[in-house]
Amino acid sequence: MISPYVAPAIQDPEFMKIHGKENIQFLITSAVCQSYGVAYDQINVKSRKRELVEPRQVIMTLLNTVARYSLGNAGFLFGKDHATVLHAKKTISNFIDTDEEFREKIKEILHEIGLEESEVDRIIRMLK
Repeated sequence: MISPYVAPAIQDPEFMKIHGKENIQFLITSAVCQSYGVAYDQINVKSRKRELVEPRQVIMTLLNTVARYSLGNAGFLFGKDHATVLHAKKTISNFIDTDEEFREKIKEILHEIGLEESEVDRIIRMLK
């Protein structure tokens, strides 16, 4: 579980100035890996298995949307290019639109990283 003392830092501009995006990257990656029950090492390999691709796509999408990583930077973490991240965003958007269970999973992840309900709703609307 992510520390309740660290998670609210995502909303603190002073924290962001001091620590930068690396901590948000850690929060997002940790929350997604925990939610999917996979280790970071597992999703950071070349694999097209659905159980590994989906969490990787969620991480890249959230890094781009929540942490404001560029498409290229979000993909770089996994050895992917910007087009792969764009495809991931479209895939995640389709899942959010069509799968209520998936949408709830994304909401839980966003709550886990310390976002308030209003922010979670705003991000879900952005991803649709």
